[in-house]
Amino acid sequence: HPYNTIGEGILAATPGSQVVRVLPGHYGETVTMRDQVSLIGSGADSTTIEPATPATAISCIGIGSDTLLVGFQITNARTGVYCLNSSLQIRENVITDMDYASLAADGIRLDDSSPAIANNVIHHVGGMGVRGQGNSSPAIVNNTIFDYGYYAGISFAALNIGPVSPAIRNNIVARGNSAPVGGVLWRLPAVPLVEYNNVFDPANVTGGGSYFAVHDGTTWHEVSGLVGSITSDPDFVDTAHGNFRLNPSSPCIDAGDPSPVYNDIDGSRNDMGAFGGQRMDSGESSHPGSGFLFTSIGNVPLTEIVADPLDPSHGLLKVSEVAAQDFHIPRYTDSPLGGTLWLHGLFGAMDGVDYYQILAATYGTSATTTLNAPLTKYRFTINPDGTLTWTRHQMGPLSIGGVDNLYLLNKTGYWTFTDLRYIWNTSGLSGKYSVSYRAFRDMGGGTVMEVPLPRNDLDHFTILINNTAPQMMIEDVAYSDHLSIAECEKITLPHGGDDRLVFTLTAWHPEGFLRYFLLNCWWGNNRYGGRFVYDQYVGAHDGAPPFWQGVLSHQLDPLRPVNEMGDPVPWQNCAYRFHLEGSTRATDGITYLYWSGDELFQSVVSTGPADTPTPTEAETPTVTATEPDTPTATPTPTVTATWTESPTGVATPTWTATAAPTASFTAAPTPTATPVPGDTNGDGMTNKDDLFYFVQDWKLPSEEADPNCNPSQDDRIDHHDLLLLIQYWLGR
Repeated sequence: HPYNTIGEGILAATPGSQVVRVLPGHYGETVTMRDQVSLIGSGADSTTIEPATPATAISCIGIGSDTLLVGFQITNARTGVYCLNSSLQIRENVITDMDYASLAADGIRLDDSSPAIANNVIHHVGGMGVRGQGNSSPAIVNNTIFDYGYYAGISFAALNIGPVSPAIRNNIVARGNSAPVGGVLWRLPAVPLVEYNNVFDPANVTGGGSYFAVHDGTTWHEVSGLVGSITSDPDFVDTAHGNFRLNPSSPCIDAGDPSPVYNDIDGSRNDMGAFGGQRMDSGESSHPGSGFLFTSIGNVPLTEIVADPLDPSHGLLKVSEVAAQDFHIPRYTDSPLGGTLWLHGLFGAMDGVDYYQILAATYGTSATTTLNAPLTKYRFTINPDGTLTWTRHQMGPLSIGGVDNLYLLNKTGYWTFTDLRYIWNTSGLSGKYSVSYRAFRDMGGGTVMEVPLPRNDLDHFTILINNTAPQMMIEDVAYSDHLSIAECEKITLPHGGDDRLVFTLTAWHPEGFLRYFLLNCWWGNNRYGGRFVYDQYVGAHDGAPPFWQGVLSHQLDPLRPVNEMGDPVPWQNCAYRFHLEGSTRATDGITYLYWSGDELFQSVVSTGPADTPTPTEAETPTVTATEPDTPTATPTPTVTATWTESPTGVATPTWTATAAPTASFTAAPTPTATPVPGDTNGDGMTNKDDLFYFVQDWKLPSEEADPNCNPSQDDRIDHHDLLLLIQYWLGR
């Protein structure tokens, strides 16, 4: 029964038995939920609720636990979801762009409510991610909260909070801005169960870090030792474009609750964040016609694979600009597939299919193989009393009636990843492969019969698989006159009046699927020093055929580091890290897969800009050291440095200091015109006197200390400066 608005559909539904399914589209309305009437969208990437005027987007008042709110993008509202005396299930929504100018614009706000909040993404909201007030005791599991403007990502610290015990588990909370906000905060008498969460980069608003903190009515206390909790950069794919999936290097992968109840769909340990655990996919399990459609690989529609065998890019991904915007995916260009591929597809509702096989063959051959990796799904059931239960189903591979490697087709009910048909681990494979299917019907008595279905353009596909990592190596660095610089040798610039360097490097992918490479540098305590060279496939090497191997043992022209505008970045007297990185174009349909890098460490001694004229006598400053009028008896520290070998074989100092009162005059030494790195006292040499001089400035603010004692150029003389000076003193 089609209706014009979501509200019409909800009003027409019969409580207790009906689900309002919402087709893809933009719905400019506010929604008021009804008890026992579930609301299921077609997915947050295609079904949007945006109030026509500023208001709460979805209101839930007196809604029980047998009601679902699933599969929407909720945007541009005063509050995303408001719950009063409700315990519904809020799952797999994206709540974004809540009034950023309003501190009350929460993603989800709870008053005396205890819903199940799972697998939602909440980002760019003016208020809190989830705000609990009164007697609210929800289960907040596997959500991602990013860029919130007020107080905390998850808060149960309202003045009226009751003696509640919300469960907060497997979530990622990342500030994503410069606002003065904390991570997960609560106030007694609330005693939440907080386990296996990642809170990253909160502002210190409680005086103790504000990662996890409790207020006892008088003061804040930082809570440490929470089971499984971490405080690391989650390493999202692309926050600027709303992609909060995790990169392969993310510390949140396999870091959630290890209980099998929370396992990911592939059976592995739970990933923290909105895409971990068992998602209740609201997608369709069939289409209304006849036949089978492969719909996507990962997040990429099958339409974005080059299908023309005569095209040089046959089997590669070429994602259009429209598809990239529609599905919030990278614009993959001539990208092979690799890693673990999630194959999605739909059978026709009229076909009577009960089981299927997935087949693969080397392209151009008929030697097909039935794939046989395990596939598990969870089925959810809403019970008459409003409780939710789930059962684990091994979908395959099954053997029935002598037919092996069959997979059960889920057709009715609520399932994790409804249209997921196979998870294909392609590790070790390389080349073109054709993928197809076979359909079977259960004939009873332990037998099945193959069902021939009408053919179509999407019931098969060909992809090029490549799992080779790129090769990255900085092979040599030399002065502009090609005089090579040895390992551990200081780089003194300018050299012969030229402050450029010549790098020889390899940035290579033998099969020609290099995506980009970049050579830049960093100095001191991770201070950006500029870029030397950047090259990429798209726009520079993407002609036919679609292959770019990169460079192999290639000597670059003399270069100096430049900023984003192409302007030279001055060299610093400091330790430098020269960094080369690059990646291939291979993807699993969710993110790019293979990166590699290399680094070279050298100290740079900059004696001034290149080709600087020598100052005349009149321009040369004269500095005179004067003694104080009256000697002052002060404790002069006697410092002994004892060098020991660390487990890594690097000499590290152990410092001991004793103070002996002596009356002495100390005259500031006359500085030389050209500072020598590590020369803290300005006498033109580096020796034990520099250590003595440095210790006198230890812990002083930078404005009170000698600049020579502050090579890190920060606001205090501390261990950062000591480590840099040690490198100079050791000649590194």
